[in-house]
Amino acid sequence: MQGATIQAPGLSTYLKSLKSTPVDASVEHFISLLKRRQIRNSRPCAIATTALLLRVVGEFKGRDAAKLIERIKQVGRRLTSAQPREVVVGNIVRRVLGLVREVVDEHAEGQTPTGSEPGHSTPQAHAHAHAQHDSLHRPALNSSISTFSPLRHAVAEPMHASVFTDNASDASEPSRRPPLLTSHTSYAPTSAAPLVHSLFGLFSQPADTPSTTSTPTGQASPNGKSTLTALNLERLEGINRSQNLDLKGEVMEGIRELQDELETSDKQIAEVALEHIHANEIILTHTASTTVQKFLLFAARKRKFTVVHAETYPHDHTATHGILLTGKKREANPDDDEDDDKWKPLTDAGIQVYVIPDSHVFAIMSRVNKVILATHTVLANGGLVAAAGAHMIAKAAKEHQTPVVVLSGVYKLSPVYPFDIDELIEHGDAGSVVPYDDGEFVDKVDVENPLYDYVPADLVDLYITNLGGHAPSYLYRIVADHYRSEDITFLERKSKVRAADDITPSREAILCAAVTQYLRPMSNSTNFPSIQLEAPQGCKVTAHDLRLNPLASTNPNLHCLQGNISSETSIQDSISQAINHFSQPISILCANAGITDESSSYSIWDMPSDLWDRTYAVNVRGTFFTIKHFLKSVEKSQKDTGKDINNVSVVVTGSECGVFGQTGHVEYASGKAGLQYGLVKTVKNEIVRLNKKARINAVAPGWVDTKLIEGRLDDPREMWREAEATVPLRKIAQPTDVARAAAFLASHRAAGHISGQCISVDGGMEGRIVWSEDEVRKSHATTVEPEAPSIKATGEGEIFGTATEGVSLASRNPSAMVAPTMSSLNSPQPSHNPKIKILLSVDFDAVSGWLGTGQHPDNNLADYSTGFFSGHVGVPRLLKLFAKHGIANKVTWFVPMHSAESFPKEFAAIKSSGAEIGLHGYCHEGAPQLTPTQEREVLEHCISLYQELLGKRPLGYRAPLYQLRESTVELLEEYSFLYDSSLSHHDSKPYYLPNLPPIIPPKYTEEASAKDWMKPLPKPSAPTVKTLVEIPANWYTEDMTPLQYLPNVPNSHGYVDVRVMENMWKDKFEWIRSEMHDSTGEKDVVVFPLVLHPDTSGMAHVIGMIERVIQWLKAWEAEVEFCTYEEAAMGWKEKNAVE
Repeated sequence: MQGATIQAPGLSTYLKSLKSTPVDASVEHFISLLKRRQIRNSRPCAIATTALLLRVVGEFKGRDAAKLIERIKQVGRRLTSAQPREVVVGNIVRRVLGLVREVVDEHAEGQTPTGSEPGHSTPQAHAHAHAQHDSLHRPALNSSISTFSPLRHAVAEPMHASVFTDNASDASEPSRRPPLLTSHTSYAPTSAAPLVHSLFGLFSQPADTPSTTSTPTGQASPNGKSTLTALNLERLEGINRSQNLDLKGEVMEGIRELQDELETSDKQIAEVALEHIHANEIILTHTASTTVQKFLLFAARKRKFTVVHAETYPHDHTATHGILLTGKKREANPDDDEDDDKWKPLTDAGIQVYVIPDSHVFAIMSRVNKVILATHTVLANGGLVAAAGAHMIAKAAKEHQTPVVVLSGVYKLSPVYPFDIDELIEHGDAGSVVPYDDGEFVDKVDVENPLYDYVPADLVDLYITNLGGHAPSYLYRIVADHYRSEDITFLERKSKVRAADDITPSREAILCAAVTQYLRPMSNSTNFPSIQLEAPQGCKVTAHDLRLNPLASTNPNLHCLQGNISSETSIQDSISQAINHFSQPISILCANAGITDESSSYSIWDMPSDLWDRTYAVNVRGTFFTIKHFLKSVEKSQKDTGKDINNVSVVVTGSECGVFGQTGHVEYASGKAGLQYGLVKTVKNEIVRLNKKARINAVAPGWVDTKLIEGRLDDPREMWREAEATVPLRKIAQPTDVARAAAFLASHRAAGHISGQCISVDGGMEGRIVWSEDEVRKSHATTVEPEAPSIKATGEGEIFGTATEGVSLASRNPSAMVAPTMSSLNSPQPSHNPKIKILLSVDFDAVSGWLGTGQHPDNNLADYSTGFFSGHVGVPRLLKLFAKHGIANKVTWFVPMHSAESFPKEFAAIKSSGAEIGLHGYCHEGAPQLTPTQEREVLEHCISLYQELLGKRPLGYRAPLYQLRESTVELLEEYSFLYDSSLSHHDSKPYYLPNLPPIIPPKYTEEASAKDWMKPLPKPSAPTVKTLVEIPANWYTEDMTPLQYLPNVPNSHGYVDVRVMENMWKDKFEWIRSEMHDSTGEKDVVVFPLVLHPDTSGMAHVIGMIERVIQWLKAWEAEVEFCTYEEAAMGWKEKNAVE
């Protein structure tokens, strides 16, 4: 007897068993398969869930919509709880729930009479409502959509009547289903399209919680459809029984259409491949995704391109190799795959394919034209969960500005918001990373092996679904069109407290009053501490700031206002606008204001009065204005309505500087201390007279890991070591740590009995050393830091803006090499070495740079135009930058007299700035181009013009192109120049030019003997003493060669990343700082020269880097001083006079 073939449990066996197995047993079977991961990945789970729900609806007895909805919810809760990380299961459940509601809605519309009675609205009224609500004026979806598709929410013929109107008519006619939509949706504007509510609106009504702002009975919901809830479903029972509604049949037909969508989604995505893949492109992808493979194969029909495939070791490399070699994955359980189709591999389609290990991704990214990723699920904020390695690829792509395209069927788009990313990341067998037979290692190491990565929305450029291409910021429209708001939270509320449910406030109107104005602009600004946690809970957040927040355009629950927090009128206007915008009173205030001038440090007896006033105007006075007028608005609202606002809460952002003080910044520390202790403690006693449950508290952040802190350190690890000395937890807070503390205090459910308190978010910071230097060093020596730590929910990209206190309690020396002592935590360490002189110079070549080089003899305006940019744009920008940082009179400008005569307005501005001006030739001519007579004539003419324009003789000189001859040096000494800056005998010390003999290069000819050139340099004929001071200059300390493309100039580049130059200059400075001081004598002066050009450093993408370098150098204020070349040369010459 022949034995029967036993097939492993999986998708195909489960689908076969559905036909003969009772529904409840099928539910249990599916739950078992999900838990054992025998059905996994998005498409198999979606197919199985859809097939199961088709059976559930088919077995349902009766026509009661409320009972059918409850039955589907019951099954959906069990499936989702069995495997929460398979988010697509919940997506399908929500889609089917939406189908049921839609069937009832459409049937009810046939029962509603037309007219203008209460509860009715016309298509024109809906169109008008849509125009008023959608302030972003986004185009509505078109109308060629299946009646029972969730996209029916945006049909051109609006559903204008409500089933819950008391005057409902009995006349009806069942609606007929048009054919299934098979092509991707057009987004052409439709004037009569009803209002589509936003992604964040889906979270506005948490389950089982009544809302005072919900749509009243008889009114249309914002999407143009009636709001269908369990409460008013009871009123449908009569209609269901009397109108012969085939509820089960209509819903089953809609589910079958959903099955068709799952089957055709990959094909529809592939059909747009030719719009996105072009000839000769290099495409990078990873994982063995059928969606991506079909997309690439479709493009391969008419395009020739190259594919680089990361193998995704150790999870997906076997399948990747199989799909590339044979067109079929090598899977232990192949029916768990996304489908059973087999197609030819890419190589058979004529496509070159390279398989690389994941570690090579960054190295090859610079040559990649486009990254195409598959996804496991797409979340409500535009981020996605994809196979492990996706985040690394997306980060590398962003670094190289390579577009990232994500392919995803609509069924993978989820309304779930990622409050806790860790909950969505599944971990696999650690043995695939570290074999268990390595027992000694396994016993000592905990190995985490995540199967998936979370990729934030800001790393994705485009999503391609079966409806077309969408920007991440537009996904909320697609989500809103596919899910009914009533079904977003169909899961039962759990008893345990979760940050997403019970900690953060929900549905309140919040004003986040912040200020991002710094007296010295920072790379990262203080922002709004709890928007990200509060907005998804239905909170209506108004953010008041000096700068508009760009996220307002993507979040309808976020309303951004621009204003000055130190202006009482501005605060009053903003509060009024906030109340009018959301049509409800503000109940929570986050008063988050703080400015400080980190570029300077003053003892109290030297503190400028204007700095004190400016700081207090924002930090203290601005906070006072905000709280005052917020409470006045509460008073008015309560008087108008006759009842108290439920949750009145104020959260003030203080600082640990207010606890421990901060030497050198008494204006900041005293203001913060006054807020978090004096103001909060006083207002808590007064606020309850206005509202008996009103509360006020403060958060006091310490070190927070933001770019504001990173800017002080060249190596981020040094910053961690600085802070760890006094922080018991030995870590710096993430922005979300501060955000959650503020959200906790704002919530009446979590902190309803807390008032007048200041919560420190500082890791337990002490005013003393907790960890000794040896302990810190030993800790870092034995700790292996991950090279690429995964982004957690509290990490980068997770918060719109938070209270990121960047005030340093430690030395502002940006590179302390060991853990600081207690004295260094309170003040910068004095240096016993002389200060390094920062010599900032600008070569104002303008058009003369093109004329004098001899590289551009023709009248090529394309070349000369950069010279005009130098004068008319670059010079004003640099002058403004120098004035902003108070160093305009400490900069030396080397100006060709051609530029002085050709750009008189700009030259006058340089003169007025108080800067030193040195000579730089007339027309940027190099010395080798001239005869000795011509060289003398040029110099004499330049001196004459200089005296005429400036009324004094020049003292400084820089040779054009650094081309200096012995004759040039003699001329400079003859005309009593103090210094030259063209040579590089040294790189950080001034010196007198030695008397060098002429250097004669050897002549390699056939007739010559090698002995003719094998000779050392000849000795000087006479040891004449030079009095000209030479200040070093070379190509490595200037901006133009690497950062500006110069046609016909062989050593120009122009496409170097500005951060490469920034780091190179910082590396040079740090070496000089640490090494040169050890070898200097009493007569030595250490200099750090930089050479800028207005046509280079004046460019928009470069000047920001120049400002960062200036800020970074100024942070070493105890060890550096900015000065002109003349001051440096004079100071050195006084110490080193020629005897």
